[in-house]
Amino acid sequence: MPKIAETFSYSELAITIYPGDPGKFKVRASSDRGSLPQPADLELPVSSEELPGVLEALSRAVLLKGDALTQTDARDGRPVSPTANAPTINPREFGVKLYNALFRGNVQRLLDLTRGSIETDNKRGLRIRLTFEDSRADMIQVMSLPWELLAESTLVQPIAVSRRYPIVRALDVMLPATPARYTPPFKVLVIVASPKNLPPLNLEAEQANLKTEWSAHLSVNVTWMRGVYEDVKRFLNQEDPHVLHFMGHGDFRDGQGVLMFETPEGDARPVSGTEFGMLLKDEPSLRLVFLNACKTAIVGGVAAGGAFAGVATALVRSGVTAVLAMQFPISDRAAIVFSNTFYGALIDGQPVDAAVGEARKEVYPPVPMHSEWATPVLFMRSPDGVLFDRPIIQRATGTFAVPGTTATFTTQSNAAPGTPASTAPATVTTSANASAPPPVAPTVTVQVAPPATTTTDFTVVMAAAADTVRSFVRRASKLLSEKGVTIVSIDLSAQAEHDAATRVLAASADLFVHFFGAVPGEQVYDAPRGVTYPISEFRIAAQEARAQLVALPTGLTSAGVSDDGYRQFLKDEIESRPRSTNRFEVVTADDGDTLAAEILKKRDALLTPPPAPQPLSVCLDVHQRDFAATMPLQILLGERGVVVRSMPSGDSPPREAIALFEQNVRSVPLVLVLVGGVGESWAFDRARIALLAGMDRDPQTRVVIVRLPGSAEIKATSKRIDVIGDGIALPESAINALLDEAARSSQ
Repeated sequence: MPKIAETFSYSELAITIYPGDPGKFKVRASSDRGSLPQPADLELPVSSEELPGVLEALSRAVLLKGDALTQTDARDGRPVSPTANAPTINPREFGVKLYNALFRGNVQRLLDLTRGSIETDNKRGLRIRLTFEDSRADMIQVMSLPWELLAESTLVQPIAVSRRYPIVRALDVMLPATPARYTPPFKVLVIVASPKNLPPLNLEAEQANLKTEWSAHLSVNVTWMRGVYEDVKRFLNQEDPHVLHFMGHGDFRDGQGVLMFETPEGDARPVSGTEFGMLLKDEPSLRLVFLNACKTAIVGGVAAGGAFAGVATALVRSGVTAVLAMQFPISDRAAIVFSNTFYGALIDGQPVDAAVGEARKEVYPPVPMHSEWATPVLFMRSPDGVLFDRPIIQRATGTFAVPGTTATFTTQSNAAPGTPASTAPATVTTSANASAPPPVAPTVTVQVAPPATTTTDFTVVMAAAADTVRSFVRRASKLLSEKGVTIVSIDLSAQAEHDAATRVLAASADLFVHFFGAVPGEQVYDAPRGVTYPISEFRIAAQEARAQLVALPTGLTSAGVSDDGYRQFLKDEIESRPRSTNRFEVVTADDGDTLAAEILKKRDALLTPPPAPQPLSVCLDVHQRDFAATMPLQILLGERGVVVRSMPSGDSPPREAIALFEQNVRSVPLVLVLVGGVGESWAFDRARIALLAGMDRDPQTRVVIVRLPGSAEIKATSKRIDVIGDGIALPESAINALLDEAARSSQ
């Protein structure tokens, strides 16, 4: 494999294909050189009726023709020669048709402008990211096309055959995609599945070549496993690999993409992409799944399934950052060359899409006898293709060791210039349930830079949205991710699974955001009629979330909604629900930029520390002759940190003292008029003064007469003035209850 000396910095041409009028499609495109003034039309070079036959013909036409390729060279074990009456097709010519369909008019001009801006800089590349909105069933037709074949003409090299112009695919999945924090060793799990009741696979050469490639890196630890699904599950419950590589059969059954694992007895055990994705969802370090199996990149049937029915797309939906899968059968020869080159580039620190481009170059023939370079498809959620937070460079030279022995390697790492080479023993390790001869998996100590200091993250759950506003949510999610906000969404799965996942995320996230449009959104699978994903997530978040933010387009009210159930939901659960600064707010937003701004405003408010609580203040009014009897009460108030705003006074206080007393009353939630030896007439006179003064306060000051020990019996003469105490002991519990109530009213 050629040594890659440097990493490109990439500009990006982002192309989104989405439904237009019935049976038609639209294109949005943007780059750092601008965006389309208006969406462009996309006319596909093949109809939905023709597509299955075209894909079948392409699956055979991409393979090498001639005697050099035997019947077993194709990964699915099928013969290479076309079946009777099957259409013939030239993959290179079909790639030109795709190019002319996509790059026309303003889209072509934007491509030329963006490509021209980087052509003179040998350290810059252009990533073409194709995003597909799956809001209509016939989008499966668009997503199923082999876009990797794109070429301006049959006389020039196709676009994707270069690490400088990688083509990646993206789906309408709003999940965060950040590099995994990488601490050596780099862990790879290889699953080798070859059920005895399926056509045999010739995997030995690929395994041998991968072992040779990986053994040259002292920082790579590889575990090889036989593809028994239950064993794989147990392994992943205990270990956390960075990369998972699957070798075996793939298929499409009953509208679902499957991987053919094994039972303990060696028979085929189909595992759907959805089931496998649920298993991988809890692997925090996993960033790449390499599916070296046929049909794993197929999205779904044209008339059945869905955007996430394929294995690769299901794994993307589960949260895997990058999935490399096969859209056609691939020969063992091409698979070996592609895998070795790809992993070498990835370990050398290249972005995953650059590594794919480098591998395509190695598979691309000097004479275009085949098109297997287009068979791998990269689904990537990462914004820059960087899967790990530092390169994985730790090369070794030496003798390939026999299992169970040790060997000494001279190592070269990414140390500072002038650092001398070192030697370290490399211990060969094996997996207990490996079916193939174990590779060398050296164990060494690697010094790395300390991890960078990270700030506290802010997590936002973006609720499901109807098609009419989904683009706003996607735009807001992109902007928020650039601001350091972690964006999470929930899989649109069956009701029980979906609701359970929603509760977990609602309870753990900092903010749950909903964007409602004029329609209720997609119906929840197997739920009662009228229960949609946006409504279901809102109701669960109302119970579980720390804070909710609802965004509505300008002018949207329940009165303007045609759907009866949705109209009632907006009226009863959005418009009539009391607002709360901390728990529930409603804002107006008509685009993704405004929605992102509102969420950032809410984030700042939630992260702003609340003001320090002010100590409770109460006003005490006591006659001079009873002042000594208040000492137990003064101690109680002091222990609770209460600020006292009063002073002792005589029988006939001067006008100034009354004015000061009234001023104090207006500043506190509670006035305690203390009565010991003085008569009740004095107590009620002072209580009435406080009551009148406290009426100016909101909420109104509460006035209570407290009988101190030794006081005579006092009967309340006003419903608005309470009397507490028995004249024997200080009524501490009643006073504490009054203080608690006053503290709550002051918040």
